[in-house]
Amino acid sequence: MQDNNSKWDTQVTYTKLILTQFLWSGVFIGGQLALISQPPLVAALAKNLISSICLVIILCYVALRRDVALPNRDTYVPLFIMGLFGVFLYTMFVYVGLSKTTAVSASLLIPTIQPTVTVLLANFVAKERITGYQICGLTFGVLGAIIILTGNWELRTSGVDLIGDILIVIAAVCFSVYSVFGKKALKYHSPLEATTYSTIIGTILLMVLAAFTTGATTFWTASYNFWMIMIYLVVFAGVIPLIWWYNGVKKIGASKTGVLTLLMPPISLLLAIPILHQKPSLFQLCGGGIGLLGVAFASGLIKMPTRTHQKNN
Repeated sequence: MQDNNSKWDTQVTYTKLILTQFLWSGVFIGGQLALISQPPLVAALAKNLISSICLVIILCYVALRRDVALPNRDTYVPLFIMGLFGVFLYTMFVYVGLSKTTAVSASLLIPTIQPTVTVLLANFVAKERITGYQICGLTFGVLGAIIILTGNWELRTSGVDLIGDILIVIAAVCFSVYSVFGKKALKYHSPLEATTYSTIIGTILLMVLAAFTTGATTFWTASYNFWMIMIYLVVFAGVIPLIWWYNGVKKIGASKTGVLTLLMPPISLLLAIPILHQKPSLFQLCGGGIGLLGVAFASGLIKMPTRTHQKNN
């Protein structure tokens, strides 16, 4: 009976992890839908403002059960860098980029560029050794991104803007900086604490920037549909899948969980066709496939079999 329960629990875990990829796949699609009625900075501010409120509520609930570490001298700089690059700059570049390119391009570029840059930064900043598999993955990742960008250059007449793709690439680099410096903050804070504090910092920076833009006034007149999209992006594409994700890591391990992240780009492509009427080009499909192969190598999901030599006695 216990084996049946364990098998059922594993099946439920995998189901939640697959649903997580579906929910995460809607991030760029939802972001582009939000830009129909609001300018990029307003959309970025709204998303992070709701995120900050949700995270503070969750952190306060956790504080009722255990001690919560507040920011200190050792974490001021890492948390500020996390908020600056991972929240403020990342969200700003993503939404401005989405206003100039397609959700298809964003869903292919970020998953291939971000892991590649993270490995390089971890080597220079955290002095983490780069393995042969990671070098192979970096090569495939860069090649895939070049193919996607080259293909999009040929498609500029159909509305795809190379500037938007470049901004998406910059966003991926910013998130890599967030990931590397996040490791330093996690020495003193839990993931929830570090995420909450950095999100608040990034939201404040967005507020300051939005206050000096002409489109900031539309924040208070946003439509019902806009706020529903924001709630989806924060709750259903943010909080809920994140809980399922960490639960999956705990139950089946990080490596098995990580394999499922390769489902996100193809799911995004399939969702973009009926919702946004965006069809991927041959360049995008080839570049995305090569880039994801690089991610698989860099993350250790693909390893070459080792030969064992036996001596004949």
